Amino acid sequence: MKTYSETKPIGALFEKSAFTIPEIQRDYAWDAKKEVSKLLEDLWKYHKVTDHKTSPQYFIGTVIVYSGAEHDKALQIMDGQQRITSITSLMAAIKTHIESEFPRVNQKRKKEFRDLVEEIEDTFLFDIVKKSAVPKLRPKSIDTEKTIRIMIQMDGKDPREKFKDESSEITKGKLYLALDWFHNRLYELAHEANPDDYISELIKFYRTVTEKIVVTLTTTTTMGMAFQMFVSVNGAGKPLNSFDLLRGLLVAKSHAIGIDKEVGKEIRLLSKDMKAIEKKQGGDSKVQTCMRYWTEARHGKNIQDSSVPDELDFEIREFLEYSQFENMIRELRRFSTWFLKLNTERFFTRPGYMQHRRILGFSDKGSSSWNANHMVLYISLNAQGRSPSEIDAVMNAVEWVSIRGGWSQISNSLENIYPEYSRKALYEDKVDDWYDEFIDSLNGVLEKVDINGFSHLEKEPVSESKATVLLHKVRKSSKDPGPQTKTKNCNGCRCMPEGAPSPWKCNPERNERGKISGLLGNWFLMRDITDKEINQFQVTPSGRIKQMISKANTGIEVATLEQIKRKLDKNDEHWKTQDIRQRNKELLQLVENAWPKEFVRPKL
Repeated sequence: MKTYSETKPIGALFEKSAFTIPEIQRDYAWDAKKEVSKLLEDLWKYHKVTDHKTSPQYFIGTVIVYSGAEHDKALQIMDGQQRITSITSLMAAIKTHIESEFPRVNQKRKKEFRDLVEEIEDTFLFDIVKKSAVPKLRPKSIDTEKTIRIMIQMDGKDPREKFKDESSEITKGKLYLALDWFHNRLYELAHEANPDDYISELIKFYRTVTEKIVVTLTTTTTMGMAFQMFVSVNGAGKPLNSFDLLRGLLVAKSHAIGIDKEVGKEIRLLSKDMKAIEKKQGGDSKVQTCMRYWTEARHGKNIQDSSVPDELDFEIREFLEYSQFENMIRELRRFSTWFLKLNTERFFTRPGYMQHRRILGFSDKGSSSWNANHMVLYISLNAQGRSPSEIDAVMNAVEWVSIRGGWSQISNSLENIYPEYSRKALYEDKVDDWYDEFIDSLNGVLEKVDINGFSHLEKEPVSESKATVLLHKVRKSSKDPGPQTKTKNCNGCRCMPEGAPSPWKCNPERNERGKISGLLGNWFLMRDITDKEINQFQVTPSGRIKQMISKANTGIEVATLEQIKRKLDKNDEHWKTQDIRQRNKELLQLVENAWPKEFVRPKL
């Protein structure tokens, strides 16, 4: 892999280069009255105001390119397409202004103008390929390509006249609007500077841009390296995601072996699936997550976001047949479809999906499933059509190790296990073939951590979501217990740990604030009560118990609530701290029974 950088004037950059905007890039997006206007104003200010002796050059940024296919010598633009396209438009506007003066000048000056027009065309606009002139800049969209072909051959006409018969898709496009802005504003600036001969001023400006405006061109041979460089120098911008890069790799390779039309149909379908993820999330960060999970499952190892392009590039370079493209694309389509479904649709009612939500609620960060690393397992299983019992079995095992191990202490270790078994889920026939090995790997994680059980909860603070998760399975609830709150404190905790406000009449747990006795015990007692009722003490303990008994939906819940009611009746509505501690021990035992030390293997 070769990489080199060189700072050079704009004229030298274009003179010996042709550029391709690859499939991975987004369309031209600069706004005529914002970015385009600022670029021209900055260049004109340097041309007319700046002392060129003290500032002999004006730097407008970096351009990062990588080599294309062997038969195509055009440079693929990774970073800088907006500037490259804008400069092309600027030169087309200067050229047509000069051409418009042909009928009004003498023969000597007409020859000078023709020579200059030819220079602009050779340097910036046309590339000679097999004795045929084609645009130096080759965009990816049909409308943009047609716009470029027309604008570099306006022959002295105003853009509005030249484009008057074109479709609205073109005349309302960003590139046409930039061209129109350049054409009008150049005339205003040049005429203001030299009312008697604005063309001479425009030619001087052209020389300034060509010779004194500079960029740093960085050239590399691989898309992956170009992408990493782009991210490092352009952190404030919007980098291309891994799917953009995959699409570009597929297009480039399929073109090289002559099957780009067939592969293009598959890519368009895949693009729609990825667009659905981007639209649902309101950005492309989740597309990036989906691509990483898929690449990890495909390779069976943990992979960093920045390494995804190189992993895929290595694979695609070896493709020789259409079936290889088809298999990869359709696998990703299935994967991305389930990635979206599992994160957005609520029709999953099987226990396994509930267990998945319990794991999220137990996470110290209150993680969402979009970013939960164990999602890669469930997506892979669903993408390959595994049975409900197989999926539930895997989820049950992940829940067991995550909650019993304390989650935060083992999450990094589990991230190295998930991809390995996701690959097996994608490419091996039955979960039963690798399930025991999977359990052994999870046991190996538990053996290396201090926490393995629930007794530590007697001494450590417990968040509301964690208490909810633990009691959810104890209660055998069918409702989704996933993280629903951003608070760290249980509502019931306001009435119990410190101060013990009336009417609860219990002793304060002065040094045990946030302990499981307050959060678990009171959550069970205060479930479904409203903030208003708590703050204004509108419900007495006995009244609250009656409410809860009327809503109870499991035998264990009814029995526990009846026990609490008897205690309250006997003690004249006094609820003592030692009673909470005793019930806490009972709850911990129920939690231990729900997630025992030895994993109980289900039948698959």
